[in-house]
Amino acid sequence: MTPTQVALVRASWKQVTPIAEQAAELLYGRLFELERLESLVPVVQGLGRRHAGDGVEDRHYATVEAALMWTLEKGLGVAFSTEVEEAWRTAYAVLATTMKEAANATESAAS
Repeated sequence: MTPTQVALVRASWKQVTPIAEQAAELLYGRLFELERLESLVPVVQGLGRRHAGDGVEDRHYATVEAALMWTLEKGLGVAFSTEVEEAWRTAYAVLATTMKEAANATESAAS
């Protein structure tokens, strides 16, 4: 990420903080559409393509996964069992793989 992108993320995150509860509801509402994964795939693919256009590389997904797992571990405490962690890692893997494949397909087509 560029220094400008880091500054933009930090500044926009400050705008999310006052609406954290609403943002969480929106995020989890979308996330739990995983029950209908086929309807979510085009959205996730589009997100992957946009991320690629913003300079996100495959290696960045591991960093996000680590941050997510750390957040869940700290937030859930003892409720973050091995089984819960595995479920989250699987869900993240599905989303990240879909995003990376879409991004890489876009880059291959552009070459």
